[in-house]
Amino acid sequence: TQFIGFLLMNVVLFCNIFAAYTSVAQTYLTYRLMTAGPTGFEIASSFYLNPNIAFWRHAAVKQMLVSLPLFLLASAFRIFVRIDKEMPGATPPPSTMNARWLSARISGVSLLAIIMFCTWTLMAMLLYYVNCKHLSTFKERYTMAKDMERPLLTQVKMLSERSQ
Repeated sequence: TQFIGFLLMNVVLFCNIFAAYTSVAQTYLTYRLMTAGPTGFEIASSFYLNPNIAFWRHAAVKQMLVSLPLFLLASAFRIFVRIDKEMPGATPPPSTMNARWLSARISGVSLLAIIMFCTWTLMAMLLYYVNCKHLSTFKERYTMAKDMERPLLTQVKMLSERSQ
């Protein structure tokens, strides 16, 4: 039961990191585009409504909402184990066959540590991928904003030169 709580806490942590990153990145990048020039609002709208960006935003909200009951469940497992171990007269649990793999070692390193390292590395790679998707869409929209702004600025510059 303690291991289940540990796994659930890992899922909760990743969901929350993912949701926090996505929310902050999208808010920041949207405001950057809004202030990119005269067509900033329109470009920011196209960024915000981009299917990739909308997908990650919806995934982040869903993960945050799912992580809340998972957090409570993980806490229940942790509290159960803690109370059970600290209860007066508690006997140590018998060693079970299916828990042996938890204490296995490969070249002196815990198998559980290797599994958790690989899992967290994969989660980091996923978050990096999400970051790359956000930045590539942002750069595309920012370039579009600047390209649309260029003729306007050229016109303003020509008008100001004529008035001198």
